[in-house]
Amino acid sequence: MLAAIIIAAFLIRIYYISYTPTWVRQHDVIGFGTGLGQAAFIEYFYEKLRLLDFDPRKIWGFFQPPLHHMLAGLWLRLMVMAGRAVGWSLDTCREKVQVLTLIYSMVTSVYGMRCLKRQGVTGGAFVAASALIALHPCLIQMSGSINNDMLCIMLQVMGMYYFLGWISAQHLRELLICGLCLGLSMMAKLSGIMLAFPMGVIMLVFLIRKARSKGLTDALASYMPGYLLFALISIPLGIWSPVRNYLKFSVPLMYTPKVGEPIEGVTLFQRFFYAGNRIKPFICMAANGDPYDEFNIPLAMLKTSLFGEADFSGVSRWSDTFGWILLFSGAFCALAAAAAMVYLALKKIMPLQTVFMTVYVLFSVAFLIRLSLVIPNFSSQDFRYIAHIIVPAAVMSGMAVQRCKAVIKTAFYALAAVFCSSSLLTYFLAGRVHWE
Repeated sequence: MLAAIIIAAFLIRIYYISYTPTWVRQHDVIGFGTGLGQAAFIEYFYEKLRLLDFDPRKIWGFFQPPLHHMLAGLWLRLMVMAGRAVGWSLDTCREKVQVLTLIYSMVTSVYGMRCLKRQGVTGGAFVAASALIALHPCLIQMSGSINNDMLCIMLQVMGMYYFLGWISAQHLRELLICGLCLGLSMMAKLSGIMLAFPMGVIMLVFLIRKARSKGLTDALASYMPGYLLFALISIPLGIWSPVRNYLKFSVPLMYTPKVGEPIEGVTLFQRFFYAGNRIKPFICMAANGDPYDEFNIPLAMLKTSLFGEADFSGVSRWSDTFGWILLFSGAFCALAAAAAMVYLALKKIMPLQTVFMTVYVLFSVAFLIRLSLVIPNFSSQDFRYIAHIIVPAAVMSGMAVQRCKAVIKTAFYALAAVFCSSSLLTYFLAGRVHWE
């Protein structure tokens, strides 16, 4: 069954990128050959093979940390070299940058499954939770998104896996790998720093526990060398790019250009509890002909986690039907994950691992809510900023469900089957316009 899930996950991603060009359903990419956006940033490294030699604020999209763009630029150069032998055009080679993000998405799924195993999830709970990760629509859509989100998410999930291992055994090797993953995730996108907060909480807990039992001196001697090595790896990797831009071009360390469609004329109550007057499963956008941009933050987070900012209405007569099924099953999956966090906390099951994952999820959600309120734009509500929480949410769901009664297990398996089936069908049907 696990092999079938992995094969299905791979095939739907291959199919998705086959009908999705690099300028469709993208974020901050603009498009190759335009000279703007993250596609242009990739082309800069493809052409020059060197760090920026000008103020990144001069070209929109160049302010991002460059890890993904450097790798994608090298990959594009490799594709062009290989393409000469088989007659690929430059545009064909550019489309193959999606192979990288597809790999990132699959690696994320595999490490999500490894997290499940590391937390002792087995049997049907393992299969269902694995399917929720591998076939989650957000990871399907982001497999074709050539911006830096997917690499950042992959590195965060890898960091989570190794940190869960460090919690269990405190092996220095796993802590140092965590530092590498954290630093590289920030080198891909500064939002990778979200992983640092839950890590810091658990590292502090270990230090306090040791200090209470053995004294502060012994605690510092036991943990501080490892913590310092962790910092020496993660901090330089994570901040060298913004520091370089600050020193060379006076770019503020947390610089982000103004972007997005402002949400105006709605109250704080409406941002959380009012659904608007346009009822449909997909995100509401004025650009798509809707009367307003989605402004309810929880609803926008849910919809963008399932459909991104796409509207599949009219692609097929079944699109809305499967869209509604995916929306409701996705909402129930989110509620199940919340219930699982509470259950694991009350039962004190793997307490430190549970605290780590719970803090990771709650901190990430709080971050996105704050972002949505501080920068009241339509795009600031997008779930892609915190898509890494798919893995800890699924892991905790699996941990809780396998300890529940048969009726709850059966209900969870059925929910996972409905969610994953509707995800596959939605993104399969989304390619229908390319069949005709």
